[in-house]
Amino acid sequence: MSVAKKAVIDILSRCFNNGGMKVMVQIMIDIFKKDDALCRNFVSSLLNENNAECIMEILFECTDKVSQANVARLVKYLLCRLKELEKDDLISGATEVFTETRKGDGEEAIEHKHILPKAICAKFMNVLLYHLKERAARSWARFDNYLEIIKAFGINSAEDIENESDQDSYNLKSDGARIGLEFYFQHNILERLLDFILQDASPLKQPNEKRPTMGSSFITANFTPIVKLITVMMTE
Repeated sequence: MSVAKKAVIDILSRCFNNGGMKVMVQIMIDIFKKDDALCRNFVSSLLNENNAECIMEILFECTDKVSQANVARLVKYLLCRLKELEKDDLISGATEVFTETRKGDGEEAIEHKHILPKAICAKFMNVLLYHLKERAARSWARFDNYLEIIKAFGINSAEDIENESDQDSYNLKSDGARIGLEFYFQHNILERLLDFILQDASPLKQPNEKRPTMGSSFITANFTPIVKLITVMMTE
């Protein structure tokens, strides 16, 4: 799985035939749709390799917006599919203990225990949101697809992503939207997104805190995806 995952991501991020890339992503979505275990294992495999850094590099550093958009579409489908498969663990906040073994100063093995969400999609979203204030802010000129993933997890269903429907035409009564929004409300995501957009003007900014500046005198940062999400959350 690890080798296959790496090959798939490398191909997607370096494909110069944009039409072929789109077809490949659709084929992968069709495969994942038929195999829930494969969907879980693929995302787990991404997380097991340095917290999905291969995906983060594409979202924050890739200058090819078509490559970014195709990889983001695959990630959106996987996360939206998983939130529906794992809805009970996701909404209940179920956790599990992960034991990490490291060598100490005397070369003796030291165990470190970490409490993590049981839901794989929650683990992935935690990684995505961890990068919000710093890495995403520093990559403001390229973070559109990163923000689209955050929006999609909140209000889209896997079916929306699969069918490439207008993702502004979401159904807030669908399981996908209900599950995603409930998770976001439980974890104060609305507050975090508003804090992110307000930047230095945020009332949550600490007195000595330094934040990256998003936008320039010539170009403004595109917050459109999360502004749409915020609008939905504030009217719910």
